Amino acid sequence: DYAEYMHVNDTSIESGDLVKLDLEDAKSLLEKFENKIILPTDHLVTTTLKDNFRGVYSTEIPSDSYAIDIGWETIRNYKTQLANAKTILWNGPLGITEWRQSGIGTREVGLSMGENPENFVIAGGGDTISAIKNFNITGIDYISTGGGAMLSFISGEVIGLFTHAENADLANAFTDGAFPFGELFALIIIE
Repeated sequence: DYAEYMHVNDTSIESGDLVKLDLEDAKSLLEKFENKIILPTDHLVTTTLKDNFRGVYSTEIPSDSYAIDIGWETIRNYKTQLANAKTILWNGPLGITEWRQSGIGTREVGLSMGENPENFVIAGGGDTISAIKNFNITGIDYISTGGGAMLSFISGEVIGLFTHAENADLANAFTDGAFPFGELFALIIIE
């Protein structure tokens, strides 16, 4: 069980501030959406962040290693899943895309999103946009410059400018501090 593995190794997620993964919430989501949440089965890891790259199964990542990309088994699985998807929401790269060795998962999975003209692809976040540009990924229907704002909006949360729009108070949107800069152009259509 992937969640148990994460607990055993006291894995945490680092994104600016260190956030501890709530194991019970993770288990609940995995059970509720077991056919929808597809976790990686393998990763590319390194101990030095410079070399020594090797593939390992997700449940066998050594405690002294960094998982820097998804592995080939996961890439093939994700591409198979995406081939039949009707709607794809993409937020964030699948590895460290700045490195040639660890951008392969993001490149391969990203390119496969545009292969089915029948699917609808929404992508968000600065690192996702960089990957789309750097890997010449096409077939994205909508891009949000703010990944977090996009996820909040899609989940139903009212954000910044939209709060003022509902109150017909757009003039104050920029002056009262309730309008973070990144929310201005939340969705860009690229057809």
